[in-house]
Amino acid sequence: ALQVAGVPILPVDSETAMYVGSRANGSFEHPAVLGKAVFCIQVLLLGLVTVGASQTRRIAWVGIGLGFVSLGLSEGRASIVAATSLLLVWALIVPGRRVKFGTRFLIPVVVALLALPFVGAVAKRFQEDPEGGERPRLTAVAYEQIARSPFVGVGPNDYVSTVSAYDKIGRAS
Repeated sequence: ALQVAGVPILPVDSETAMYVGSRANGSFEHPAVLGKAVFCIQVLLLGLVTVGASQTRRIAWVGIGLGFVSLGLSEGRASIVAATSLLLVWALIVPGRRVKFGTRFLIPVVVALLALPFVGAVAKRFQEDPEGGERPRLTAVAYEQIARSPFVGVGPNDYVSTVSAYDKIGRAS
């Protein structure tokens, strides 16, 4: 929240700032990395939601909710969809005795309420960049490389050096 308000806490480098603007990145180099970390933490917290101690359950739910706030401030489209899907699927598959029936229906409502303040910012990102930046081009280059070496790949940490011999997008990475 402080980053979005303009406090320079671990600012990103100038090249990354050009792409991410005022999106929150926490203590990571990119907002997408923050989204991945929050998603993993939410997975772990969901395991605590079904334990016997009510205080532990409450703290876990608060953590999950704060995770959604972090995701909203990072404006990570894929992260928000992943975390929302995680909660909705979890609500459907968790055994009935561990979570009350009413809670299963309350989860989508709470997710919608948590997402409401960030809908405008995420919608703006979709309008400004419906294709996801360079993702379609990066995907095409990756598929071309897979076709060149489908069985052995390029080796660990050799993707950029290998692909840059065939495509300029690899040299920019």
